[in-house]
Amino acid sequence: MVLTNGVAVGVFGPYGARLGTGSLVSEGTPLNPNWVVPYHAVQEQPIIWGTASNGRSLFWIDPLTNPTRVVRLRFTRASFPGDPYSKRQVFSNNGGTAATWEVRDCQLSGLYWDFYCYYDRATTASLVNNIFERGQIAISQDYSAVVKPFIAVDLYNNLFWKSQVEFYYDNPATVWTVKDNVFDTIIQPVPFSGVVNGHNGYINSPQMPGGSGDVVLTNFTYATGPLGNYYHYYYNDFVDAGSRTADQAGLYHHTTRTTQVPEAGSLVDIGAHYVATVNGEPSDDDGDGLADVLEDRNGDGLVDGAAGETPWSGYHSPTALTGTTGLTTYTPLK
Repeated sequence: MVLTNGVAVGVFGPYGARLGTGSLVSEGTPLNPNWVVPYHAVQEQPIIWGTASNGRSLFWIDPLTNPTRVVRLRFTRASFPGDPYSKRQVFSNNGGTAATWEVRDCQLSGLYWDFYCYYDRATTASLVNNIFERGQIAISQDYSAVVKPFIAVDLYNNLFWKSQVEFYYDNPATVWTVKDNVFDTIIQPVPFSGVVNGHNGYINSPQMPGGSGDVVLTNFTYATGPLGNYYHYYYNDFVDAGSRTADQAGLYHHTTRTTQVPEAGSLVDIGAHYVATVNGEPSDDDGDGLADVLEDRNGDGLVDGAAGETPWSGYHSPTALTGTTGLTTYTPLK
């Protein structure tokens, strides 16, 4: 299943869109993200489709099927508003049955997201630069004396805002890395133990043990900008306080500030970022109509031809018919 071009998808019933042996790719754009919501959030309905149940999913991944499935989400928003007909609101149950989860530049609201290493299947979960608000995220790796594959986790530059965050890390078979995130007024029922962490921001939230370079605050003000409501206002506590540079984090073309100055190669700011804009549009340095962040797919500021990237900096004329590169030209503004 491929979702693109800012599509809005409304689902209903206990399973929503049910993923069996296939994979899911959802990618919108910074200005036109894809939306996935329960059908009643799209338009009020006079009837209820489906029956009430203990759980309702936007996406459900079936257990005991193809272990090579991949879920990739980018520039995607999912929201599950209050539902009087459901006791439990779930984005994806049995999440560990997909071999790969890659979630980047997304905003997920009011969701319960369960990542679980299930049925001896190796799973990787990479969550980079997302906003989780008023939800619950649980990542589980249960202990077993039997040597078997487990879930490997990377969490970088996410914002967890007024959410419940649970890490069940009971077996050091894989490494979990949690760095450069902001935990803002979170509920923490389970100790964060055994997880590689550091350079995280904590706003009225308990700290993970064993970390270094953390920033602990009791007050923080967000600002509204062209792409959302979680820009950093005038506080500088999280600026240049991350564990690596922004190009290494894949956030070369992103920013946390309403000034829209991109991170480029500076030390990365802690927390979630938005794509930097110019006059409300994502930066397009070469003026070819394709945003820099979409040309530089991995966000490192370089042109990686092997990865299919195209030059994003400075205008480049089309390739000549002979196969040689055309002249670089510039058109004066009128």
